Amino acid sequence: MITATLDTGCINVKKHPSLDIIHKLHQDLKIMLYKTDTVDTEISYGNPNKKNKQRLEKSKLIPEDKGAITVGHSRVGHALVGSDKKLMRLFKSSKIKEDIGFGYFDNSRFGHMKFGDEDKSFVDEFKVLLFKDFNTMNNKNKRNAFRDCMHLSTHLIYGRGYFITLDKTILKAKEILKEKYGINVINPNDFVQLKEIKIFI
Repeated sequence: MITATLDTGCINVKKHPSLDIIHKLHQDLKIMLYKTDTVDTEISYGNPNKKNKQRLEKSKLIPEDKGAITVGHSRVGHALVGSDKKLMRLFKSSKIKEDIGFGYFDNSRFGHMKFGDEDKSFVDEFKVLLFKDFNTMNNKNKRNAFRDCMHLSTHLIYGRGYFITLDKTILKAKEILKEKYGINVINPNDFVQLKEIKIFI
Protein backbone atom coordinates (compact mmCIF):
# COMPACT_ATOMS: atom_id res chain seq x y z
CA MET A 1 0.00 0.00 0.00
CA ILE A 2 1.16 3.53 -0.75
CA THR A 3 2.12 5.44 2.38
CA ALA A 4 2.67 9.16 2.81
CA THR A 5 3.44 11.63 5.56
CA LEU A 6 1.38 14.82 5.53
CA ASP A 7 3.10 18.08 6.41
CA THR A 8 1.19 20.45 8.73
CA GLY A 9 0.05 22.71 5.88
CA CYS A 10 -1.68 19.73 4.27
CA ILE A 11 -4.05 19.30 7.24
CA ASN A 12 -6.21 21.86 5.58
CA VAL A 13 -9.80 22.89 6.29
CA LYS A 14 -10.01 25.12 3.22
CA LYS A 15 -11.14 23.69 -0.10
CA HIS A 16 -8.08 22.28 -1.89
CA PRO A 17 -8.98 19.79 -4.66
CA SER A 18 -5.80 17.69 -4.48
CA LEU A 19 -5.76 17.56 -0.67
CA ASP A 20 -9.46 16.67 -0.65
CA ILE A 21 -8.70 13.74 -2.99
CA ILE A 22 -5.75 12.65 -0.83
CA HIS A 23 -7.83 12.70 2.39
CA LYS A 24 -10.66 10.79 0.63
CA LEU A 25 -8.23 8.10 -0.61
CA HIS A 26 -7.05 7.71 3.00
CA GLN A 27 -10.64 7.42 4.29
CA ASP A 28 -11.35 4.79 1.61
CA LEU A 29 -8.18 2.88 2.63
CA LYS A 30 -6.65 3.22 -0.84
CA ILE A 31 -3.55 4.85 0.66
CA MET A 32 -2.29 5.25 4.23
CA LEU A 33 -1.57 8.75 5.46
CA TYR A 34 0.49 9.50 8.55
CA LYS A 35 1.39 12.66 10.40
CA THR A 36 4.42 13.33 12.55
CA ASP A 37 3.97 14.17 16.23
CA THR A 38 5.09 17.70 15.32
CA VAL A 39 1.93 18.36 13.25
CA ASP A 40 -0.44 18.78 16.19
CA THR A 41 2.22 20.77 18.06
CA GLU A 42 2.36 23.26 15.19
CA ILE A 43 -1.43 23.45 14.79
CA SER A 44 -2.09 24.04 18.47
CA TYR A 45 0.86 26.40 19.08
CA GLY A 46 -0.25 29.85 20.24
CA ASN A 47 -3.83 30.93 20.82
CA PRO A 48 -6.48 28.38 19.87
CA ASN A 49 -8.91 29.56 17.24
CA LYS A 50 -11.84 28.05 15.33
CA LYS A 51 -9.73 27.15 12.29
CA ASN A 52 -7.08 25.40 14.37
CA LYS A 53 -9.74 23.49 16.31
CA GLN A 54 -11.14 22.26 12.96
CA ARG A 55 -7.65 21.32 11.79
CA LEU A 56 -7.02 19.36 15.00
CA GLU A 57 -10.30 17.49 14.48
CA LYS A 58 -9.23 16.62 10.92
CA SER A 59 -5.76 15.68 12.16
CA LYS A 60 -7.27 13.14 14.62
CA LEU A 61 -8.24 11.00 11.60
CA ILE A 62 -4.59 10.46 10.68
CA PRO A 63 -2.29 8.07 12.61
CA GLU A 64 0.69 9.70 14.32
CA ASP A 65 4.34 8.72 13.92
CA LYS A 66 6.31 9.68 17.03
CA GLY A 67 9.76 11.14 16.49
CA ALA A 68 12.75 11.71 18.76
CA ILE A 69 11.98 13.82 21.81
CA THR A 70 13.17 17.39 21.39
CA VAL A 71 13.13 19.75 24.36
CA GLY A 72 10.98 22.81 23.69
CA HIS A 73 9.23 21.22 20.72
CA SER A 74 7.87 17.79 21.70
CA ARG A 75 4.68 17.13 23.67
CA VAL A 76 4.65 14.68 26.58
CA GLY A 77 3.44 11.28 25.39
CA HIS A 78 3.98 12.17 21.74
CA ALA A 79 7.70 11.53 21.31
CA LEU A 80 10.24 8.76 21.83
CA VAL A 81 13.40 8.94 23.92
CA GLY A 82 16.59 8.63 21.89
CA SER A 83 18.27 10.25 18.94
CA ASP A 84 16.55 10.15 15.56
CA LYS A 85 19.32 7.99 14.05
CA LYS A 86 19.14 5.48 16.90
CA LEU A 87 15.33 5.38 16.61
CA MET A 88 15.62 4.67 12.88
CA ARG A 89 18.01 1.76 13.53
CA LEU A 90 15.63 0.39 16.20
CA PHE A 91 12.62 0.78 13.88
CA LYS A 92 14.43 -1.11 11.09
CA SER A 93 15.52 -3.75 13.60
CA SER A 94 11.92 -4.17 14.80
CA LYS A 95 10.97 -5.38 11.31
CA ILE A 96 13.33 -8.36 11.71
CA LYS A 97 12.05 -11.43 13.58
CA GLU A 98 13.58 -11.56 17.04
CA ASP A 99 14.64 -14.70 18.88
CA ILE A 100 13.85 -14.05 22.53
CA GLY A 101 16.22 -15.63 25.03
CA PHE A 102 15.99 -16.07 28.79
CA GLY A 103 15.73 -12.89 30.85
CA TYR A 104 18.54 -12.08 33.27
CA PHE A 105 18.38 -9.78 36.24
CA ASP A 106 19.79 -6.32 35.54
CA ASN A 107 19.92 -6.96 31.81
CA SER A 108 16.65 -5.42 30.63
CA ARG A 109 15.96 -2.70 28.07
CA PHE A 110 14.85 -0.18 30.71
CA GLY A 111 17.22 2.75 30.49
CA HIS A 112 18.76 1.31 27.32
CA MET A 113 18.26 4.50 25.33
CA LYS A 114 19.56 7.92 26.20
CA PHE A 115 19.04 11.54 25.26
CA GLY A 116 21.24 12.49 22.37
CA ASP A 117 23.77 10.38 20.53
CA GLU A 118 27.32 10.56 19.34
CA ASP A 119 25.98 10.74 15.76
CA LYS A 120 24.96 14.05 14.28
CA SER A 121 21.15 13.97 14.15
CA PHE A 122 19.06 14.01 10.99
CA VAL A 123 17.43 17.17 12.31
CA ASP A 124 20.84 18.87 12.40
CA GLU A 125 21.66 17.60 8.91
CA PHE A 126 18.35 18.87 7.50
CA LYS A 127 18.87 22.23 9.24
CA VAL A 128 22.19 22.70 7.41
CA LEU A 129 20.76 21.45 4.12
CA LEU A 130 17.54 23.50 4.10
CA PHE A 131 18.26 26.59 6.17
CA LYS A 132 21.72 28.01 5.49
CA ASP A 133 20.67 31.19 7.34
CA PHE A 134 19.30 29.34 10.39
CA ASN A 135 21.59 31.08 12.90
CA THR A 136 20.52 34.55 11.73
CA MET A 137 16.76 33.83 11.76
CA ASN A 138 14.46 35.36 14.37
CA ASN A 139 13.17 32.97 17.06
CA LYS A 140 9.79 32.35 15.42
CA ASN A 141 11.37 31.42 12.06
CA LYS A 142 13.99 29.28 13.81
CA ARG A 143 11.26 27.38 15.62
CA ASN A 144 9.32 26.80 12.38
CA ALA A 145 12.46 25.75 10.49
CA PHE A 146 13.49 23.38 13.28
CA ARG A 147 10.05 21.76 13.26
CA ASP A 148 10.24 21.31 9.47
CA CYS A 149 13.43 19.34 10.11
CA MET A 150 11.66 17.29 12.79
CA HIS A 151 8.91 16.37 10.29
CA LEU A 152 11.48 15.11 7.79
CA SER A 153 13.41 13.21 10.47
CA THR A 154 10.31 11.36 11.70
CA HIS A 155 9.24 10.63 8.12
CA LEU A 156 12.68 9.15 7.48
CA ILE A 157 12.63 7.05 10.66
CA TYR A 158 9.37 5.35 9.65
CA GLY A 159 10.28 5.02 5.96
CA ARG A 160 6.99 6.33 4.58
CA GLY A 161 6.71 6.44 0.78
CA TYR A 162 6.05 10.15 0.18
CA PHE A 163 6.34 13.38 2.11
CA ILE A 164 3.43 15.55 0.94
CA THR A 165 4.02 19.25 1.51
CA LEU A 166 3.20 22.76 0.33
CA ASP A 167 6.39 24.12 1.90
CA LYS A 168 8.48 25.82 -0.82
CA THR A 169 11.80 25.40 1.00
CA ILE A 170 11.34 21.64 1.35
CA LEU A 171 10.02 21.30 -2.22
CA LYS A 172 13.05 23.22 -3.56
CA ALA A 173 15.35 20.65 -1.90
CA LYS A 174 13.45 17.58 -3.15
CA GLU A 175 16.22 16.31 -5.43
CA ILE A 176 18.90 16.37 -2.74
CA LEU A 177 16.50 14.90 -0.15
CA LYS A 178 15.77 12.03 -2.57
CA GLU A 179 19.41 11.51 -3.53
CA LYS A 180 20.90 11.70 -0.04
CA TYR A 181 18.11 10.30 2.17
CA GLY A 182 15.67 8.55 -0.19
CA ILE A 183 12.86 10.95 0.81
CA ASN A 184 10.25 11.43 -1.93
CA VAL A 185 9.08 15.02 -1.40
CA ILE A 186 6.02 15.94 -3.44
CA ASN A 187 3.32 18.60 -3.51
CA PRO A 188 -0.35 17.49 -3.33
CA ASN A 189 -1.10 18.31 -6.99
CA ASP A 190 1.76 16.13 -8.25
CA PHE A 191 0.89 13.35 -5.79
CA VAL A 192 -2.62 12.91 -7.22
CA GLN A 193 -1.09 12.76 -10.72
CA LEU A 194 1.10 9.74 -9.89
CA LYS A 195 0.01 6.77 -12.02
CA GLU A 196 -0.32 4.57 -8.93
CA ILE A 197 -2.70 7.15 -7.42
CA LYS A 198 -4.65 7.96 -10.59
CA ILE A 199 -5.93 4.37 -10.75
CA PHE A 200 -7.96 5.11 -7.59
CA ILE A 201 -9.46 8.40 -8.79
